Amino acid sequence: DNYFFGVASVNKDGVESVVVYPGPAGSFGE
Repeated sequence: DNYFFGVASVNKDGVESVVVYPGPAGSFGE
């Protein structure tokens, strides 16, 4: 199974940041 495991935080401006991305990142958002 292919699952995205990532912990993302959204700052007060609403910008999402990927904080934790275990394993090979591959392509994110592409």
